[in-house]
Amino acid sequence: MPLSHHYDSYYPPTELPPMDKHHHQGPSPVYARDASMGIHSSTAQPQQSVVTKVTQHMQIPLSYADAVIGASGSNISYIRRVSGASITIQETRGVPGEMTVEISGTSSQIQAAQQLVQ
Repeated sequence: MPLSHHYDSYYPPTELPPMDKHHHQGPSPVYARDASMGIHSSTAQPQQSVVTKVTQHMQIPLSYADAVIGASGSNISYIRRVSGASITIQETRGVPGEMTVEISGTSSQIQAAQQLVQ
């Protein structure tokens, strides 16, 4: 086997699309760990500040609480898992027959959870 074929496997095929430059700037951490540390941490901070966590409250009739929670919490667990939101359910103080569903997460997580609750 010629030596050049052995080294060809180290390079990506030319048919692959170029890598996303937003997530991979500078040398790869595997090859230049110290050089990329500063670049990685400086690009990660602005991305984190873009994601805004919000809390939304929904009022549901007490008669719907069993359907939202499900047997042994199966429905609420499904809603949490699929939406990615944090969800709590508690009695609404001062309003008999009502439950408050508190949904926390990003706006898209909250929207997904609200659709699943309804």
